[in-house]
Amino acid sequence: MPIAQVNGCRINYELTGPANAPALVLSNSLGSNFEMWDAQMPAFAKTHRVLRYDTRATAKSEVTPGPYTFEQLGRDVVASLIRSRSTSFPSADCPWAA
Repeated sequence: MPIAQVNGCRINYELTGPANAPALVLSNSLGSNFEMWDAQMPAFAKTHRVLRYDTRATAKSEVTPGPYTFEQLGRDVVASLIRSRSTSFPSADCPWAA
């Protein structure tokens, strides 16, 4: 799997689907990794360019000094999208407990 240097952190990600398709971003929940979306990938990848990634400090992404903010995690997603050259996307995630 590719690793991207994003906002001072190495982020593990996967980019699949047709290059010219609309982008879809999939985020993992705490204690999991982006493989939690494996069952949905065949359907999503037919019609979308899917960016799924391990959130900072989870799975294969780097653990950096915390605490983390939602703004910081959001910036990680935006920077990852810029690297993938996607400009417009829907997203799906598993809510984190507040």
